[in-house]
Amino acid sequence: MTEKHKTSMNLDKSLWQEWVRFVVMKTGSTRTIGSETELAMKEYMKKHPLDKKSMQD
Repeated sequence: MTEKHKTSMNLDKSLWQEWVRFVVMKTGSTRTIGSETELAMKEYMKKHPLDKKSMQD
């Protein structure tokens, strides 16, 4: 198991509620919200790579 970093985010309430509903409908459980959020972040970064100039800043 990888080491985890506890964090908090300030998100729009309706966006968070929509995300929770999405995860529950997809997985059937609220216990997977953290892992699904982590997966979504990884997928986003994979689909939106930084250009070389951004990485040098």
